[in-house]
Amino acid sequence: MALVLGLAAAGGPALASATRSGPRSNPTTTTSTTSAPARQRTGASSSTTSTTTTQPTHSTTTTTTSAPGPSGPGSGPNLLTGKAATFSGTTGGWEGINSALSWASTPASTANGSLQMTGKATSWVEAWSPFPPSGSAPAAKPAQKFTGDLSVYLTGAPEPMAVGIAFLNASNAEVGAVFGQSVTPAASSWTSLPEVAAVAPASTTSVIVGVVAFASSVGQAFYIESPVLEALGAGLPAVVGPLHTAGNQIIQANGSPVTLQGVVLQGLEDEAYLNDPGVTQDAVVQAKVWGANFVRVPLGEQFWLSSNCDYVSSYQSAVDQVVNWITSMGMVALLDLHTNTVDGCEGGTENNMADEAQSPTFWSEVAQRYGNPASVQYNPLVAFDLYNEPHDVSNSVWLNGGQTTDTYAPYQTYQAAGMQQLYDSVRGANAQNLVFVSGTNWANDPPAQLVNGTNIVYAAHYYTCPNSAPPACSNANPYDPSQDLNLWLPLSQTQPVMVTEFGWPSDQDGTYTGNVIAYARAHGWGWSAFAWQQVHDYGGFTFETFLSNGTAEPEPSGVPVLLGLSSG
Repeated sequence: MALVLGLAAAGGPALASATRSGPRSNPTTTTSTTSAPARQRTGASSSTTSTTTTQPTHSTTTTTTSAPGPSGPGSGPNLLTGKAATFSGTTGGWEGINSALSWASTPASTANGSLQMTGKATSWVEAWSPFPPSGSAPAAKPAQKFTGDLSVYLTGAPEPMAVGIAFLNASNAEVGAVFGQSVTPAASSWTSLPEVAAVAPASTTSVIVGVVAFASSVGQAFYIESPVLEALGAGLPAVVGPLHTAGNQIIQANGSPVTLQGVVLQGLEDEAYLNDPGVTQDAVVQAKVWGANFVRVPLGEQFWLSSNCDYVSSYQSAVDQVVNWITSMGMVALLDLHTNTVDGCEGGTENNMADEAQSPTFWSEVAQRYGNPASVQYNPLVAFDLYNEPHDVSNSVWLNGGQTTDTYAPYQTYQAAGMQQLYDSVRGANAQNLVFVSGTNWANDPPAQLVNGTNIVYAAHYYTCPNSAPPACSNANPYDPSQDLNLWLPLSQTQPVMVTEFGWPSDQDGTYTGNVIAYARAHGWGWSAFAWQQVHDYGGFTFETFLSNGTAEPEPSGVPVLLGLSSG
């Protein structure tokens, strides 16, 4: 169900007739770039229109051949067996589309040989593992998750290629397909294509893995070997609250540490999205299907507070509903003060810092509602994120408040509330829930002085390319998150640290997203990826597509997210 509206559908071509996610067959050669407005520094696009396409796009300038991390280990053996996996002296029962398949003794990295896919048209060409009626496909069930990969060897001109997973129903008709990141392998050498991951939609009974070359010429040969199709794990177990911190760890009520990993669920923080709808239950359910144990929910104080000109009387009950959806599935709901007003009537936005006039009252009310054990809405799986991405304020104002002039028009000067004051407002409501404190400089940097208190988690945000992907991005090392996240390492030795927001401005590239997740895991940090949304288009930062049947499938930028959440 939705708070206000239903869900959006996304369409695309398929082997037979189904919606696809990621680089698809019959691509165009146009790459579009969406720039976020300056106020939306975090990467959210100002567009509110969801688009349905039948001709997907992919970048033809991609030259990287390394798969995005982290590697997502499957939960079992290769579902392809026998010659379907080895191509030993045969095609293994694989099927070609726009291509002729044959066995080749060379090139091959083993004595088994390889599968040769020869283009029959100047177009896209595909090869898929066996499926009925000519072969059999591994069994699959709705909501089950899979990963696939393989290696390729090109002859002739280099062409963009991607690995795909397709799902079939009991009638052996395709009900969905997902493709991983498209890369252009170098000719005359073996290349492992980026891993793909997918969620089986409703009515799925079997699954296959395949490969597509997007711009083959007639007679061009592609060689394939080492195909793997694996089931992914179910994901992270339910969190047991209430939570507290000990040293640099978050501890559950059962005494065991927990690493919070999930998504940023936009929609309740901005007037343009509030009733369009803000958040749907399907979006929350699919986050759990992906394996999340944590959902960050941006809010706007202007809708919550009755003293504000933008007050919405139904807002608090809407937040109640979203919180219940999240926590009833064993996930932590992080309520984030994302937008605020500085005089109560100019409309909420992302200002330099929280405002003293209203933000402390907001946190007193929110903490009283969800954090006070005497409240009807008390919920031990709710956490509080004091203010999103403070920026252009001194360390002193960040901590203790003070006068600041907003960076954006109309450049208002106002009295800011510091993180200590906001924290004290939460604790003053007798709420002992986790409190998240964002760093300075858009949460890029750790604070110079810590907030005085307990059960505090420090939150880092980092976008190497906050508006446009390379070559428009000015960062010299755009895929390397360590250039900023390394600043947080000393603090993370004594305090819990999470990367609560990060993303990439192109949904066709998962390299940066995978690198952030791998970095966070290597240091024992939690993370939540931006942006998870069923209805609104946040430009390239939206890393998933919701199909008409409600299933959320990853775009290439979302593959590392699904892999990371599934592998726990």
